[in-house]
Amino acid sequence: MLREIEKKVLVIISKNPRITDSEVARQLKTSQPTVTRIRQELEKNGLLRYSNHPDLSEIECELLVFTVFRAEGYTDLKLIKAAQKWIREHPTVLFSAPGEGLGGRTEIIISIHKTFAEYEEFTREIRNKWEKNFKGIDQFITSIKKTIKDFDYNSILEAHT
Repeated sequence: MLREIEKKVLVIISKNPRITDSEVARQLKTSQPTVTRIRQELEKNGLLRYSNHPDLSEIECELLVFTVFRAEGYTDLKLIKAAQKWIREHPTVLFSAPGEGLGGRTEIIISIHKTFAEYEEFTREIRNKWEKNFKGIDQFITSIKKTIKDFDYNSILEAHT
């Protein structure tokens, strides 16, 4: 369980990963060594990770696709590892996880595509490579250019810390 000051440091740094420990300390009215120690602990424990979130429309990505399906026939450990490896290494996949819902679907993949043709190729690849194990494939496709609210982890942090 995080202490109150650790939560505050996490929120401030998450909002602005380039902020200096001195500036965080100034905002929280504490010492810079305290902030540095807290930041290092948060990083070490995997609670604070840094990643880049570019404006996808500026790099000509047009489609965000949510693919849901039911995984079946996964008794073969080699097959499971092969499917997970394919998903992890596919350049258009942003996120993938098991879950429950939508008519018995058990998996979700969120992917991003520059063009509709690229999306179609991704879908063909899924169907050709994993047809026997990915059942009930459904997709929700949206245009990145029509985004109302982008993925925002900061608002989640503020609401839950």
